[in-house]
Amino acid sequence: MKAFMDKDFLLESDTARELFAAANEMPIFDWHCHLSPKEIYENRAPEDIAWLWLAGDHYKWRAMLANGADVSLLYGDKGSGSDWDKFYAYASMLKYAIGNPLYHWTLLELQRVFGIYDVLNEKTAKSIWDRANAMLATDEFRCRRLIEKFNVKVICTTDDPSSDLHDHIALAKDP
Repeated sequence: MKAFMDKDFLLESDTARELFAAANEMPIFDWHCHLSPKEIYENRAPEDIAWLWLAGDHYKWRAMLANGADVSLLYGDKGSGSDWDKFYAYASMLKYAIGNPLYHWTLLELQRVFGIYDVLNEKTAKSIWDRANAMLATDEFRCRRLIEKFNVKVICTTDDPSSDLHDHIALAKDP
């Protein structure tokens, strides 16, 4: 039996695997992202996996809210719940997201970024929280290192239209 979400996830033929292998080596040009240019410039380290995944992801907030999460666990830094409570609420919701891209994205990120092959749920949440956060505490998971690791060449951010682009200018001048 084929493993679920292994390295060949969604690749059903030799041709698909060859095309993916070729594309996987190419640089990434991200034309629409929600990364903060300030956090990139400062080379910020993620606080924890809840901050990394949930601080600004309205898709995850919507799924959590639709599955009964308290509003205090949403809206990133504006929410009043602890980061652990936010992460646990997301982990508890995920089983209801099968068929939603959030489910696949979450598992693929755990595998390809953290090397964690467990399915995220209430039972695995604490172990995944501990392992992911231990990795996030290293320099390998700072903003710029991750951008390098994934061969990202262009990032187009979705700044506020009134932004003075100060951080973009600082980044452009930074070697």
